[in-house]
Amino acid sequence: MSSPHESPEVEIAKDRKAIEHLIATVSRLDTRLEQEHAENRTDTADFKREVRDKLDDLRRAFPGDDPEGHRRFHEALIAESAARKAFWSDLRGRLIEKGIWAVLVFVAGALAFYWKEHR
Repeated sequence: MSSPHESPEVEIAKDRKAIEHLIATVSRLDTRLEQEHAENRTDTADFKREVRDKLDDLRRAFPGDDPEGHRRFHEALIAESAARKAFWSDLRGRLIEKGIWAVLVFVAGALAFYWKEHR
C-alpha cells in the first residue's frame, strides 16, 4: 500500500520487490512440485516393480508355471472326492438295506422254527 507521499520510483521499487518475492515463491513451489512428482514417479515405479515381482513369485508357485493346470488339478480332486463320498454313501445305504433284510429273514426263520417245534 503506497502512501500519497511516496515517489513513483519508491512505488516501483516496492512493486518490483513484491513481484520478485512472488516469483521466488512460485519458483520454490514449482521446484517442490517437480520434486514431489519425481518422488511419486519413483514410488509408482517401485510399486509396479513390487507388484510385478509378486505376480512372478505367484506364477512360479504353480507347477510348470501353469496356474490354469493347477486349477484343473484341484477341480479333478474335488470331483474325485465328491464321487468317493457318493460311493461310500451309496455303499452304506445298501449295506444297511441288506442288513435289515438279513435281520428280517433271520427273525422270520426263527419264528418259523419256533412255531414248527412248539406246535
